Amino acid sequence: MSVSTLAGETAADNTLTNTCNSHTRYEAHIFCGKKNLETVKANTIQEVIKAIYSIDYKYNDTSPNLSAILDLTTLMANKPPKTLLGTNKTTGTVGSNQEFTQTVPLNPQFRSQLESNQLFTKDGLSQPQYLEVSVTYTGRPLGIYEVYLNLPNEQEAKKAAIADIDTYFLGAMAFFVLESDRPTSKTFLFDITDELLQQIKKFKEFNLDSLSISIIKNSGPVDETITVNKLDIYTRE
Repeated sequence: MSVSTLAGETAADNTLTNTCNSHTRYEAHIFCGKKNLETVKANTIQEVIKAIYSIDYKYNDTSPNLSAILDLTTLMANKPPKTLLGTNKTTGTVGSNQEFTQTVPLNPQFRSQLESNQLFTKDGLSQPQYLEVSVTYTGRPLGIYEVYLNLPNEQEAKKAAIADIDTYFLGAMAFFVLESDRPTSKTFLFDITDELLQQIKKFKEFNLDSLSISIIKNSGPVDETITVNKLDIYTRE
């Protein structure tokens, strides 16, 4: 028996979020071989799990340990809260000839901790730093969207920085989704700890006031675009 899920996407006419609320629906498909035993729709992960393991089916005469699975989802739901280090809600479009670049101002406490080396240990930064990119799309994006930290403005320097994947490149956004005729939101998460540390060590004039995030479309249809709605930089205790 196998389970495939499509979770955490919402659709509306204008503003979209990727949070679990009354309009967010999780969908799970339960298969035995190629046979679809059941399709489950719910508002939370816990509801999905309960529904999946309530079906009248046993695999190899064994029953699932539902309590252990629910304990795991409880631990996931209770993970430490975010400490927001900076945010930018400027909306912009990314396409074949449209590079998205925005600065994210850092909060004063984080800047002072970096300046005083309070966040550093012998192994690097004491806390992981993350970037969340919230986007909106329609249709089914086929392109690859590369995300970079603090790319230079000058074109030749920018080309060299793009090639330096250990210092500037954070990762890529790819959309493995079904076709949608309505605007749909999705959030991508990047661990930026190593790249941030590399740049602080390499560059004497590292800007502690803000971080610059660039998104460049690398492939896909020429007329395909996505919209970036928000950039969040945060850590967890």
